[in-house]
Amino acid sequence: MYGIMPSDYYAFDAWEDFLALNEKPLGSGTMVFDSWEPKQFIKLMKNTNYWDPNSAAKIDGVLLSEVPDESILSALQTNQIDFAQIPSSAENLEAAEALSNISIANFLGNGYTFMCFNTTRAKLADVKVRQALMYALDRESFIEAQYGKGLASVGMAPISPSSWAFPDPSELNAYKFDMDKAAQLMDEAGWTMNSDGYRYKDGEKFHVNWLVYTDSSWPGTLSGMASDTWKQLGVELEIELMDFDTVASRTMDAAPGEKDFDIYTMGFSLDIDPDPTGALFDDDAFVAGGFNASGYKNAEAMKLVKAGKAEFDTAKRKEIYNEWAKIMNYEIPHVIIAYRSEIWGINNRVKGMDLGTYRTWDQCLKNITIE
Repeated sequence: MYGIMPSDYYAFDAWEDFLALNEKPLGSGTMVFDSWEPKQFIKLMKNTNYWDPNSAAKIDGVLLSEVPDESILSALQTNQIDFAQIPSSAENLEAAEALSNISIANFLGNGYTFMCFNTTRAKLADVKVRQALMYALDRESFIEAQYGKGLASVGMAPISPSSWAFPDPSELNAYKFDMDKAAQLMDEAGWTMNSDGYRYKDGEKFHVNWLVYTDSSWPGTLSGMASDTWKQLGVELEIELMDFDTVASRTMDAAPGEKDFDIYTMGFSLDIDPDPTGALFDDDAFVAGGFNASGYKNAEAMKLVKAGKAEFDTAKRKEIYNEWAKIMNYEIPHVIIAYRSEIWGINNRVKGMDLGTYRTWDQCLKNITIE
């Protein structure tokens, strides 16, 4: 859900015009934009004209600094920063709990990590191929290696397990690691194993590239594990390492005919309502700057999305979104890799930051005080 946006300011004809407004955002919240330095900081100041004086911010402002993942714990320990999301892992949680100057918030995040297939590419337009690659991806081992037990679970649907709309897991395919099933599906799709250890169809070797951003460790862990199991499947995988912005520029931000990837991975945050309009699985979001970089479209699924948005009865909406989730679970244009717990460190001098699955740091701003 978004705040009220003035159309005379945010209306645009070209995506580039909208992007330019990111450097001078306009809003009506408890904080207002002051200044920023790309890749360094964003400075927010108290909105002295906030519409409700009784709910106005109690602090003068917030300085959001970019801190590398590997430096977050030390920055918290030395009081360089007052709060931060700590990369989820059993090791980091143990280290954070040992710090005496911070408190820990640990809860199920309202979102997931995902892998996107470019379904405008012929080989990835075949659902059997997508399912084969999914079966050949050992997500349980990935979760154990990247996060540790209890901090993540295998994803099955583009709805958070914390949501009232989450489907019965028994009605979804968990795509448990199964190399035999993966090989069977590739055979059925016409990709046969050659003597060189790779699969071919009509003389074409099965080759895919995977865009991996290095700003966080999990995409590298996942793609590295996939390179081993997919090689056994007969897939030639090319991993391209780059920063997050470059991945975005070649996927979501690029125009439909200019999206330059086979596979990429990212994380996605959900809203409190399960309506997926405008998100990864929305046909209309296959545009420059849209979230649906896969190019996947499904009229039946979109009919359900629109029906769910128009329905007011919660029980009926749940039924609608469950049917939609089953389609996405079968078609997997975007693979839901994992649902992760979030770990936040909050300096003991900060009071009123009551974080949770449906309560983000910015929603706490009006309640925060500093002792």
